[in-house]
Amino acid sequence: MLTNTNQCDSTLIIDFTRLSKSSTARSYKSCDSVVVNQQVYKQSGNYTQTFVNTNQCDSILNLNIEISKSNSANINLSSCDSTRINGQLYIQSGNYTQTLTNTDQCDSILNINLSINKSSSINYSFSTCDSATINGQIYKQSGNYTQYLKSVNQCDSIININLTLSKSNSSTFAHEACDSIHINGTPYYTSGNYQQKLTTNNGCDSTLTLALTIKPGNPSTLEAGKDTSICEGAIIKLNGIFSGPANFNWQSSSGSFDQPNNLSTNYYSGTSGKERIYLIAADDCKEWLDSFAIQILPNQFVQVTGDTIIDPCKEKEITFIASGGTNYTWTPSSNIECLDPPCSQVKLRSNIASRFTITTDGSCAFPAHLNLSESQIQSDVYSQQHFHRMAIISMTYSFRYLIVNRLRTTISKSMTAGAI
Repeated sequence: MLTNTNQCDSTLIIDFTRLSKSSTARSYKSCDSVVVNQQVYKQSGNYTQTFVNTNQCDSILNLNIEISKSNSANINLSSCDSTRINGQLYIQSGNYTQTLTNTDQCDSILNINLSINKSSSINYSFSTCDSATINGQIYKQSGNYTQYLKSVNQCDSIININLTLSKSNSSTFAHEACDSIHINGTPYYTSGNYQQKLTTNNGCDSTLTLALTIKPGNPSTLEAGKDTSICEGAIIKLNGIFSGPANFNWQSSSGSFDQPNNLSTNYYSGTSGKERIYLIAADDCKEWLDSFAIQILPNQFVQVTGDTIIDPCKEKEITFIASGGTNYTWTPSSNIECLDPPCSQVKLRSNIASRFTITTDGSCAFPAHLNLSESQIQSDVYSQQHFHRMAIISMTYSFRYLIVNRLRTTISKSMTAGAI
């Protein structure tokens, strides 16, 4: 019974319909978390959600939730040249990420710190003696070889070896010498057997065994002569100085000797220039050499040209030209007038019979002689090297002329009037 607002009885008639509640069961599998009706679940388990259905009754949702976890891993990996990880090829160092699926079908994140080291290859040329040990490997023959090693990064290291092996050697040298001998810079003064440790041109050991016989030698010295000078074509006497028996030999690049195998000989000079004369002496133990310089001076031959005819009936200026030298001296000079400073051109002061000697400077200068005759119209112009017959004008009387050659031989010849 109810009471209304007037405090009177109020009867409530209820038409009641009974509604039933509902329930549902569901199962979920997920990775890391699952959202069901906006509810987040991160753990596996059984859960209940209560809702209001359309009848405004409870609606029960029973949840069976299985949560699997995603995972991640960090790896540091070193490899040579390249590597494959889960089918992925890598050829460069770096940081990489792979997203995989684990056994629960969840994400599996793999963080890779990758170092790619390179294999190496080098070419190595090496030269040594007899044998070589390279990285523990012994080689006894020249050739090309390959070694496969591991670098500090455990990658392949390939060495291509070009190997040259030279052989050490040994030899024996037997020799006789006088007083002493120097072999490879080492002096030896007494007979005996010795050994030298040398190096070949390939840098290998070379053992030289010496069997030496040292004999006392001649203490004499050799003298060929002193520096001197001579005229071209001259002969000089050479006197070498040496004590004791020996074989001698004179040598020069020009000129000759009448007795080249004697200590004393005549030397016949060649052409002008500087020459060196060598004297060699040798006995069973020793050889000597001495030399001196000889300056061969060129000869200077004075020559005179000109009109050598004196005509007493005519007053004619008579001139002469000297050549073959430098400065000239005319002797006698009283009847000569020089026309230039070296006196190479002169004229007669008076046309009288005269005889002149013409000289020039130099130790190897040879004079010329000029004869002038008034009575026989004599033409006589000559020098030590040449003699010349000069032009003679036809005369109306007979005459004779003389020619004197370098051997001082006089040639006399007569000519009739009108001859040339």
